[in-house]
Amino acid sequence: MVNSSKAQARIDHVIFGASKEMRDLLLSYEEIGFKVSPYDQTMRHQPGLRTGFLYFSPKGAGDYIEFLTVEDRGAFTLAQAKGEEKYTEQPCAQGVGIRVKNADAVHTALVAQGTAVKPVWSKRPEDKGEDTPNLWSFVELEKPLSGLGSFYVQYLQGKVADQVEIQTGANGIFAVAGLLYDSDDLDAVTTNLIADFPRDLVRREGSDIWLGCHRIFATSFKRFCSNSPKASFFQNPDLNFYGVHLYTQSLETTAAALKGKWKPHVVLDDRILLLPTEHEGLLAVVTQYPVTQWQNERVNTKDWLF
Repeated sequence: MVNSSKAQARIDHVIFGASKEMRDLLLSYEEIGFKVSPYDQTMRHQPGLRTGFLYFSPKGAGDYIEFLTVEDRGAFTLAQAKGEEKYTEQPCAQGVGIRVKNADAVHTALVAQGTAVKPVWSKRPEDKGEDTPNLWSFVELEKPLSGLGSFYVQYLQGKVADQVEIQTGANGIFAVAGLLYDSDDLDAVTTNLIADFPRDLVRREGSDIWLGCHRIFATSFKRFCSNSPKASFFQNPDLNFYGVHLYTQSLETTAAALKGKWKPHVVLDDRILLLPTEHEGLLAVVTQYPVTQWQNERVNTKDWLF
């Protein structure tokens, strides 16, 4: 059985839906200080989707947020009518990709503990020809119970950078710290996560729940929404996960980048809440954390998976 310690997996990317055209969406996020992918680095995604990204530390090997927009309405509608498409275009959370070192070993571990999984499969970018080697291998769950909409991904062509570079946006935000989970019941959250992940990847420490090196915040969606009763929220009915926890070097810097701009937000004493709009679903809690401490805890140890 695979050694599924926290060095074996981490959150790779968190997916949110959007209805805004991708080029405009990325420019909007660049306006409020995020590191965004150039439009020529966005990708086609079946069926009829386009994906664009917000990048975090470390540069070239960090977590990222992926937005999905519909580019080919006919292909997307047909796939949904056939029940083949799990993503929606609603402004809400869509799923989580978990990065692993060895997809085959994770598949074996999950089968051994009784988790129903599909066969491992691999692919290349959809705009590349058949002479391009596969870049990723995937493990998908038959009936995910955790409510994260999660899947596992192994990068087949990745390499470790010679020097780790911290990547900070103009808004001070530099890393994904964890996920927001729609429950106030810590025991139930832990039980659900263990159903979908190798068991020693999930750990409970008092009131803290960890998935590898990322924290899972158990706080109900209703309680989160009460912080801004005038905002319009859409929750994905198929997921328990609804948002992300982000680290910033400075809450003051983040607040200044957001002030007077398009993204709805609430500034509190110890955090900033980023709220979704009718066109994009990113919902987040932003807290201040020292970059050097994060780097020592995550990237400078064996716990970070490049």
